[in-house]
Amino acid sequence: MLTITCSPRFNQEKKYIIKVILGDFLGLDYTLSVDADIANYVIKLPNGAKLEFEETNIWKRKNYLNKRNVPTFVEYASNSYTVEKNIPVILGTTRIKEEVDYIVCGIDIFASSFFMLSRWEEFVLPKKDEHNRFPANASLAYKHNFLQRPIVNEYTEMLWNMLLHLGINQERKERTYSLTLTHDVDDPFYWKDNSISKLIEEVLRGIKHRSAQRAMSRIKSKVKLTNDPFYKFDEILDISEIHNLKSHFFFMAGGRTKYDNRYSLNDKRIKMLLAEIERRGHHIGFHPSYDAYKESEIYQKELEYLQSHTKKQITTGREHYLRFEVPKTWQIWEQNKMHWDSTMAYADNVGFRCGTCYTFPVFDILQRKECKLLEKPLTAMEATLYNYMGLSFAEVCATLQNLKQNVQKYKGEFVFLWHNSFFHRKDFGSRLEEYKKIIEIIKP
Repeated sequence: MLTITCSPRFNQEKKYIIKVILGDFLGLDYTLSVDADIANYVIKLPNGAKLEFEETNIWKRKNYLNKRNVPTFVEYASNSYTVEKNIPVILGTTRIKEEVDYIVCGIDIFASSFFMLSRWEEFVLPKKDEHNRFPANASLAYKHNFLQRPIVNEYTEMLWNMLLHLGINQERKERTYSLTLTHDVDDPFYWKDNSISKLIEEVLRGIKHRSAQRAMSRIKSKVKLTNDPFYKFDEILDISEIHNLKSHFFFMAGGRTKYDNRYSLNDKRIKMLLAEIERRGHHIGFHPSYDAYKESEIYQKELEYLQSHTKKQITTGREHYLRFEVPKTWQIWEQNKMHWDSTMAYADNVGFRCGTCYTFPVFDILQRKECKLLEKPLTAMEATLYNYMGLSFAEVCATLQNLKQNVQKYKGEFVFLWHNSFFHRKDFGSRLEEYKKIIEIIKP
């Protein structure tokens, strides 16, 4: 068994991140103790070898939750243990000292990993977009071009390679690459009412795009109440089942803004849809309304209402518009005994917002404790690729292929979001074939 000793400063934070990396990610047995007389993290192996990581100054301050503590400069290191030639050093130095049975590394992989997983960066920095979201371009990872690299996994692999070099006698946790398909149900129906406004819109759009035939097809579908361009749940289920995958559908249950209340759970079509998803063995989750990410009462009321419409316990989901406030949103999910959230991705750029492609337990930076709630980081959302980043389909495929390679390298989990309403294009086309090709690219 490994023995780890560190200084007592911010002991709860250190205990958490050491447990995540060594216990949850690598699956190793270890004991942890504190010693006020040491300055670094010291890992001793049963064979007498020793691995030491230098502790950064951030833990030596009274409070790390200050924007002045966010790094403004990132160095890049390369040594015989890194899996990439230029591993970013978020906190620490590039220094490394090697002896036969002793390694000292200047990269504080624990403080750096805590920086990414806890997202305290977003708590202390004030920048927000029009939906009060922390934007990708304000993050250290984006500014220093490692957002699309699971940097915490890179740190974990470097640690493992060092332990191997020193002769560790434990096996690490076995993992395999996996794909999790998720679908936020914002708009199940294109035709929402009996007004003629949509019909007029379709005709005018058809004239604009010189697609009168497609416009007429849309009008006929309205008249017949069939072939709704948003209602593509059968197609989603069929595609998932072809690849032996189970889809997660996150449903809304209320709201008070213009971004909410686009359908009712009491609609007989929604009731039939919920029953069909369960009958086919797929999953129903929670998609809180626009303001619920920071309003505990709203969240709880909507969750209870959704739960009353389905037989199985609702324990998973994602926030609407990817709205998130550190650590308030996690606190709300934890209070409601949810199993996992999958909100943590930036709306404006794909990648690894938390620096990892593994599911991990979240840490409450204000209450200073590990939560039971797990975060299943979202890797990519279709609207991010097509709309925010403005990519062509070929560029979308190339970006997803690159992300998959990075997730596969660490045998992680690729979490993908595709809205049922995104199959419909404004030029009357469909993205169904594109979706099929995308699943072919990112599937195991």
